[in-house]
Amino acid sequence: FKVIAVLLPLGALVALCAGCTEPDRAATAVPGLVARIDSVDVSAGDLRHFVSGIPAALASEKDFAGARREYLRSLMAKRVMAMEARARGLDTVAKVTSRTSVRWRRHLANLYRREHLWPSIEVSEEEIQRFFRTSGMDREREVAGILVEEEATALEVCRRLENGDDFEELAREYSVHGPSASQGGVLGFVSVQNAAALRIPQELFLSLPVGEPSGPLAMGTRFEIVRFLQDRELDLESQRSDILKIILREKRENAEREASRSLATELGWGISVEGMRFLLMRTSQRGFVLRKELSASESAIPLIIYEGGEVGVGDYVDALWTDPPRAHDGWGVSDSSEVSQVAADLLQRELMFVQAAQRSGLAALPSAQRKLRSIGEEFAVRQLRQMEAVEKATVSTEEVEAFYEDH
Repeated sequence: FKVIAVLLPLGALVALCAGCTEPDRAATAVPGLVARIDSVDVSAGDLRHFVSGIPAALASEKDFAGARREYLRSLMAKRVMAMEARARGLDTVAKVTSRTSVRWRRHLANLYRREHLWPSIEVSEEEIQRFFRTSGMDREREVAGILVEEEATALEVCRRLENGDDFEELAREYSVHGPSASQGGVLGFVSVQNAAALRIPQELFLSLPVGEPSGPLAMGTRFEIVRFLQDRELDLESQRSDILKIILREKRENAEREASRSLATELGWGISVEGMRFLLMRTSQRGFVLRKELSASESAIPLIIYEGGEVGVGDYVDALWTDPPRAHDGWGVSDSSEVSQVAADLLQRELMFVQAAQRSGLAALPSAQRKLRSIGEEFAVRQLRQMEAVEKATVSTEEVEAFYEDH
């Protein structure tokens, strides 16, 4: 079982299968049906959908017929495990329903984007050409640099350059970047995107004249002085695809921001006084709170309310802790104004698009409901794997000692 072998030991999988079959029931050929597990049918469409989601690294190396059988066995095993998970009630466990809800919301929001927001966005040829001319994507620049450890050293290099010392000789003397130092600091030609990756600001890439050194640029804990040696033009066609992606990304972001704000106004997105008071009280001593420190009733206290839904204190805390360093430093809980802003930044867009997807009927589509069931099955099976393959795994003293000796 190439795709699902990591989920359960083979013995456990066989044991699960044993309770799900009816050996005395004769198989009857049904058009479009490729397998039946108890009362659950597996269609050719199910199999195609399953195969389309398999990562390339896990793709079968067999011929068509062999690969089809392998994928079908894997899909059947997955369905058996999903049935067992439901039989044990794992699909209703809080951990599973919570994760399912989060994934489902993300799916609905993306569905609304694809179906209602993005299709109307267009990029004209004039926009592409204007971006090409003004963004710096119309050229590459050969760059040389002198990388040093201390700002004081960088300032000394700048002083010597002002006094007329040769850039290449100073690179050989000062630069700690070995490969380029021996070449007088030459790093090669870079595009505006490459320059950004090298921490060269776009404004500097666009405006610094050829041959003129920059001032010290912060490179993490180090500093660098750069200069451009020559420019060479790029043709539009070589950049068209990248330009189109950049403009589309910007236009989509603008459209999403405007749609989110409009929906938030329409649905009355606002702060609950009770929830705000409780959150600020709980975070007043340490500057943060963890979800596990809140009771179920405390987590459920509404913090954000809007027509059709609400955000509890617990869900807001979870959202903050997607960025642990900032959450630990008190981000998002300093005062009511910050809570309102951070809640809007982190949660508003997705939740507004979910409401829009539900109101437009997208959530009720058969394909969307199949996706919801698939998400629920995935997390229920993960819970089953946790119970069967992880929590029950044991290592004997003899095995530990043998591993120690071998390694």
